[in-house]
Amino acid sequence: MCVSNRRTNTKTAAIRAAVELHMLQLGRLPSQKTQGSRRNTTTVKRTRRPVRDIYKELGKTYFRRAYRMNYSTFCKLYKLLAPRLKILRADKTTFQHIPNGRIHSSVILACAIRQFAGGTCYDLATSYGVSTSKALESVNLVIDAINTTKELTIQFPTDHQEQLKIAKGFEAKSTPRFSVCVGALDGMLVWMEKPTDKECEEAKCDTKKFHCIRKSKFGLNLQGVCDVKGRYLDVTIGHPGSTSDYLAFVTSKLHAKLETPGFLAPGLVLYGDNAYVCNDCVVTPFKMCLREVKTHATFISRKLESEWNARSVCWCTDGPF
Repeated sequence: MCVSNRRTNTKTAAIRAAVELHMLQLGRLPSQKTQGSRRNTTTVKRTRRPVRDIYKELGKTYFRRAYRMNYSTFCKLYKLLAPRLKILRADKTTFQHIPNGRIHSSVILACAIRQFAGGTCYDLATSYGVSTSKALESVNLVIDAINTTKELTIQFPTDHQEQLKIAKGFEAKSTPRFSVCVGALDGMLVWMEKPTDKECEEAKCDTKKFHCIRKSKFGLNLQGVCDVKGRYLDVTIGHPGSTSDYLAFVTSKLHAKLETPGFLAPGLVLYGDNAYVCNDCVVTPFKMCLREVKTHATFISRKLESEWNARSVCWCTDGPF
């Protein structure tokens, strides 16, 4: 009798599992339709929206303002990151029924970029039909995908022909036709919340070191070099916000490379502002010079500063901030 009951129960369980699997393939599981992501909560019905629909509503101009890039550039970036996003999201794969449907990887990328540009998770939740937690999770996913994509690696060119090509771009842009600039050097304070005692202990740095008195903000010192189009050639974040630009630069890996004989093509230098010291590899403005020369010497740093807000957050690595 007991053996018969066991066989019946096993057969019933197998039939139930087969039915649930079939309904899962059809996208329907009545027992889980009202089960939310948290226990004993109901699912919030959301309508997933693709990036294409958002682009059609915003239009070409406002999409670029909102995401700091054209839609065509967004599509190119997605093609580069799609394989990495698929791998990074593999651990999120579940065989349970997803009432609102799976979030597309392009939406994950769009949520992250919009937050980099100043958007909030609450706006994205209503725009794309995702939860606020998923919108926040997209930031780390996209950063990890960028950091593991070789095509997006930021590395100062070592080939002399490539360096001369960059110098030609600066020469064409400058009015006095300077032909020795291989990159624009400048620093930026990456704003952050006041670090906790635990974070300071991990960073082996006091809280006051993260506070920039001049800008009255907590942050990290970022040193960047860009070409004439504002594209990064090198980025370094290795010091707290109170560190001077000169100290942050001379302790960077790029400075060590620049000091190596033969690294730069003969005659080429970086252009920086008065926060740095003029030497064999860096040129800074100086007093009592012609107005045209001084104007060009400060042009590049201003050009670089105009690019920081739209681009810098995308390349920050994970840290206390």
